[in-house]
Amino acid sequence: MKNKRQVKDEIGEFIIEEILLRVNDGKSPLKGTPRWNSLNSEYAKDEKGGNKTPNLELDGDLLDALTWKRGKGGELEIGIFKKSETGKADGHNNHTGKSKLPLRRFIPDENDHFYKKITDGIKEIISENKKPLEEVKVKDRESTEEVTSITLDDILSTASLNEIFGDAFDEG
Repeated sequence: MKNKRQVKDEIGEFIIEEILLRVNDGKSPLKGTPRWNSLNSEYAKDEKGGNKTPNLELDGDLLDALTWKRGKGGELEIGIFKKSETGKADGHNNHTGKSKLPLRRFIPDENDHFYKKITDGIKEIISENKKPLEEVKVKDRESTEEVTSITLDDILSTASLNEIFGDAFDEG
């Protein structure tokens, strides 16, 4: 079995791969986000060789900068952290609310959720790397009721991974 650090690394890599696959098809990886509008013919002809799929690959620099890192509390953060690309990233995600670019969200904001294939993949990675349920006793902090299900937010937080993996795993 892997330690928590290795599991987080695997989850981070998986999320980035899935985001890139969806974006390449002109789709957002975020649940409830509509398919992106096609590029207009003139823009597609000049910039994309006629391909109208809005895959954010004009120069290739933006998606090359897409990555994950560990936050201060050990949680995974997904985004564009390279200063030269953050303006473009915000332009398409419009997290600041100031962009005039076409909305093509590919980075989750605080209240966003990934679409089902990504969340299922994350849960599978965790499931493959945790102790069998009969060995794990996770208690809800508010009661004595055993808790066996987890949310995506739980998956990405260090405290929850500690509860799920117990002492059998360390940060490595």
